[in-house]
Amino acid sequence: MSDLLKKRNKASSLERPPEVKPKNTFDIDSIDKQYGLHNLENKKKQQTKKSTTVRVSTELKDKLNALVTIGVADNVDTVIDIMLEEYTNAFLDKDEKKQLELLQSIYQKKQKPHH
Repeated sequence: MSDLLKKRNKASSLERPPEVKPKNTFDIDSIDKQYGLHNLENKKKQQTKKSTTVRVSTELKDKLNALVTIGVADNVDTVIDIMLEEYTNAFLDKDEKKQLELLQSIYQKKQKPHH
């Protein structure tokens, strides 16, 4: 029983294999090329705009409508689009912008009807 309590130096008998590296690594630029995200802006402008409902607080709705009323934009969609563009340009780095575009592309593909 005393042998069980003695510490054995097992570290010296442990052989480590060479470092394992993946064959392929993730590269955001390859995803860009695969999904054609560089054309996302052109596709967005060419698509007919469909309407949907987004639930927001009454206070936020009033703020958006006030911005339209004072002439910031012609409608609430444009106000939100301006705000999103400004936020994206001011606060997201290059990789986050690519991720955003990738997610937008995925969401848009989900909306397309299957033939």
